[in-house]
Amino acid sequence: MEYYEVVKRHQDYKSQTLGFWEEIIDIMEYNGKTILVLATIWDEYYQDYYSGNVILLYNGKTEYKIGQEIGIAGKMEGL
Repeated sequence: MEYYEVVKRHQDYKSQTLGFWEEIIDIMEYNGKTILVLATIWDEYYQDYYSGNVILLYNGKTEYKIGQEIGIAGKMEGL
């Protein structure tokens, strides 16, 4: 499943478990927690990611690096 499909019909996915494979474009760590920003839309013309970002709160520090692709899964609560 692609993230843009969920965005178009997000109400159809509420309370369902979803999974994505995306690239990390930013990492912020503070007070023992980590925020990962994942890019979801690739622009072929500019050869870059834009918009449609997923923000993931991770309880703890992470060894992930910017540019790394990761798989995530979780319950859809809303957009």
